[in-house]
Amino acid sequence: MLRALVGLRRCVSHQAALQARCYAREAPVSAVQDILVPDEGLVVLDGYDAKGFTAGMVRIEGAAMCTGGLLTEWRRVSRLQDVTIDSLALMFAVKPAPDLLVLGCGKYMQRVPQALREALDEQGIAIEPASTSNAVATYNILAQEGRSVLGALLPASSE
Repeated sequence: MLRALVGLRRCVSHQAALQARCYAREAPVSAVQDILVPDEGLVVLDGYDAKGFTAGMVRIEGAAMCTGGLLTEWRRVSRLQDVTIDSLALMFAVKPAPDLLVLGCGKYMQRVPQALREALDEQGIAIEPASTSNAVATYNILAQEGRSVLGALLPASSE
């Protein structure tokens, strides 16, 4: 059964910075309510290093997901082999749904498993794999252009 995050370990509006916090529990997708991404505010990743990411005054250790005004930890994912359609379930709850997934693969760009590519294609979502350094830049540019994009980013040290 497909499972998704309800709440979020850290959900952060760029404008609200550290004030917005939610806690996650897993639930079947049928129980997941849509997560409306606020129109105001935009998560722009200010930096990254071998262990995580920063946006404004928020620091995410480990993998991160971001879209619109939402930034969250990406739990249970530390390498490309951990990335599955189930681990990306958050993007199916976000409204409006993203058209593009920018996948930061870690230190180097890696080939995305065919099963993942096919599952995303069935959902009408394009995928752009890149090294994490390039994925951060790509996500920031596309988000600032107003594109419907989700960044799923592994730490730069991942191989």
